[in-house]
Amino acid sequence: ELRAKQVMKHNVITVQKKNRVANAIRLMRRHNVSQLPVTSYGKVVGSVGEKTILDKISQGVELNSIAVKHVEEIMQEPFPQIDENAPLSVVYALLQYSSAVLVVKQEHIAGIIAKADLLKAAGK
Repeated sequence: ELRAKQVMKHNVITVQKKNRVANAIRLMRRHNVSQLPVTSYGKVVGSVGEKTILDKISQGVELNSIAVKHVEEIMQEPFPQIDENAPLSVVYALLQYSSAVLVVKQEHIAGIIAKADLLKAAGK
């Protein structure tokens, strides 16, 4: 069975909790990702994504007023974290409830796996 480290994306783009939401949006656009782990002093403290922002807009909040907020004001729970040697069956199970899974090695982020990454792995 494939392991998490075999399908994860290695370059994990993160955003600091004190950054503005506009910065998170720019990072997502620039790196073509739909969600980001939120960090503070090297620790993962939350997550933010397109869905988070779009949910706020659908509640009637204007994008301009969201963009100036700090990420920590709108962030959601952190993505689940697993060891790099975890089997993909664990990743599949976690992605039923989360949009991404962080892969850690010695307490540091080594990679990230989103649902689209599993589809790419299945095509190999």
